[in-house]
Amino acid sequence: MFEERVRDDRGRGRMGGHGYSSDSNSGFHSGHFVHMRGLPFRATEADIAHFFAPLIPVRVHIDVGPNGKSTGEADVEFGSHEDAVSAMSKDKNHM
Repeated sequence: MFEERVRDDRGRGRMGGHGYSSDSNSGFHSGHFVHMRGLPFRATEADIAHFFAPLIPVRVHIDVGPNGKSTGEADVEFGSHEDAVSAMSKDKNHM
């Protein structure tokens, strides 16, 4: 369900638009992403953040297809590598 992704600041592979934290438009990226697959199509950013508690995501982006509906995938950014690794311990858990 999860895979860690490292992204650079040049925008390659960068997901924008959906921010979970107040600094979502600051341009700061920690580079510690966890990619989620198999999400419920109705999952919200808040649902995903709650799933990772007590960890606090920096940013959550739910992928949306050309039809405007959720694809069941999301990228979740964490502030540190350690938090991203801890988040991956939830692999195969149900939301």
